Amino acid sequence: MNKKRFFSIPFLLFMLASCVQEHESSPSEELANMASKNVSKVESSDSVQNSHEMPPPRLIPAFDSEKDSRDISDMDELSREFLMGIISRDGERIKNLVVTREFYLSFLWPEFEKGIHESSRNGEFHWEMLRMKSMGGMLDKFDTYGWEHLEYQGTFFDGIDHYRGFKLHNKPLVEVKDKTTGKTLMIELFGSVVELDNGTLKILSIPG
Repeated sequence: MNKKRFFSIPFLLFMLASCVQEHESSPSEELANMASKNVSKVESSDSVQNSHEMPPPRLIPAFDSEKDSRDISDMDELSREFLMGIISRDGERIKNLVVTREFYLSFLWPEFEKGIHESSRNGEFHWEMLRMKSMGGMLDKFDTYGWEHLEYQGTFFDGIDHYRGFKLHNKPLVEVKDKTTGKTLMIELFGSVVELDNGTLKILSIPG
């Protein structure tokens, strides 16, 4: 743009939020990708008619754990544990699988910021946006009906990005079987997965 323009603070924050990672796809790209792969959405409790089944009470701690998460090096174990955390609405169980602030800022951010525009190189800001996204995604899943009917089948990714010390498995889709209908579904449980050089796996984010 050649002409100077003045923007409001909310607009600038919105523009910065869109630059959280070079390798994170935009919402429109994610929706297009989901549509092309026939990704299914678990039905919302608000849209379930004539049903007395409701999600169990959810446990919602603040999504800011600083302690190290448990070490998991098997992708199937990671996905199963995440699914069980959603079924039980257990926020602490979910948090143990996701990267912490310290891990993100000290280990991941130095690599991520190399591909980010100079004006948005603020690790704390990007972490906060990621934390808010994950918190919202976790609560969105907790408020959704039908997880208890799903049986884990497998996890699939659409590409891998390599960094110094780790690699990023992108756009995961989890295959599940609906035990009530026998149908197989492909769903989005979590966002990209970080795999350290020692094999340890950590979930980077939780989309809504």
